[in-house]
Amino acid sequence: MTTDSELSAYGRRFAELYDVIRGYRDAAGEVDVLQAVFGRSLDKGATILDLGCGTGLHAVELAKRGYKVTGIDLSADMIAVAQQKKSDVTFLCGSLAEHKELGPFDGCMSLGNVINCLDNMDSLCAFFESVAAVLKPKSRFICECWNPIAVIKTPPTRVVRNYESKAGKIARVALPKWDFMKQELEIDYDIEITPPKNSAPAARYRINHHLCLFTPLEIEFCLKRAGFEQIEIRSGLPEFQTAGEDDRMLAVNCLKS
Repeated sequence: MTTDSELSAYGRRFAELYDVIRGYRDAAGEVDVLQAVFGRSLDKGATILDLGCGTGLHAVELAKRGYKVTGIDLSADMIAVAQQKKSDVTFLCGSLAEHKELGPFDGCMSLGNVINCLDNMDSLCAFFESVAAVLKPKSRFICECWNPIAVIKTPPTRVVRNYESKAGKIARVALPKWDFMKQELEIDYDIEITPPKNSAPAARYRINHHLCLFTPLEIEFCLKRAGFEQIEIRSGLPEFQTAGEDDRMLAVNCLKS
């Protein structure tokens, strides 16, 4: 019997498929960019925090390159998948508030839509303040997020993707809906898994992701309030170029004062 927790946004069902679903992204190529950006100020052996690390795709790759990486995520199921991977990464479940022993770090990253899972500006400011609290002075922080300008200009549509995995054939249908006046985006993911050679009935379930679309100005305001400077708004990884209104994902690059 499937429980509500298993079907939560980042529960067991989603965690088990996460690496397959994210397979279209080149984690190694994105880490090439991260390493180049961090490399301006960090030597190998430096400590990096991956905040909202998920299943550890980027954390594990950075560790392979000689960095001392700590990955932390609120989802115990995502962390469980990460811990199954052979790596030197320290994976922890919980929030920074629950792990006050952490830090100080030489750098921090928070990739994907981590900050979009926050509910409001107060939560965003508190998040950035918690990051600043575990970073050394002049340490670099890189985070990604959705670009609300691009989303409003070209609203997301129904997307169908198909994958192959050990579990069988996976069909994922993304069904977005939005309320731009509230800066909110919801995506229902209808997922169907057909076991190899139809050895068992297909499994079907729906997972909901609720996202808050913070504007670049709101993000910059909260970062400055938390003590960050030299804030750059760029396109998401791996491009990492000056951002434009059509870039669906953004990457924010800044330094702790």
